[in-house]
Amino acid sequence: MRAISGFLGADVLRRQERDEVAFITLTRFRSIDDVRAFAGDPFDVAVIEPRAAELLVHFDSRAVHYDTSSYLVDGPMKDVG
Repeated sequence: MRAISGFLGADVLRRQERDEVAFITLTRFRSIDDVRAFAGDPFDVAVIEPRAAELLVHFDSRAVHYDTSSYLVDGPMKDVG
């Protein structure tokens, strides 16, 4: 994703839920226009890579977009696994 225009970064959140693992992916873009250029129209349809869709039991078909009010960068990304 680093090659996508306007892409600033991403976080993947993981939580064990009984017999499943839930993931939430937060992606950050410079502007909503960059999101539209990446996602296409309508831009609230979730962009799921085919390989990821094969591995997931289910996923949301819609994306929700927010404006970032603050964003702290404190060094290189670390796997906290």
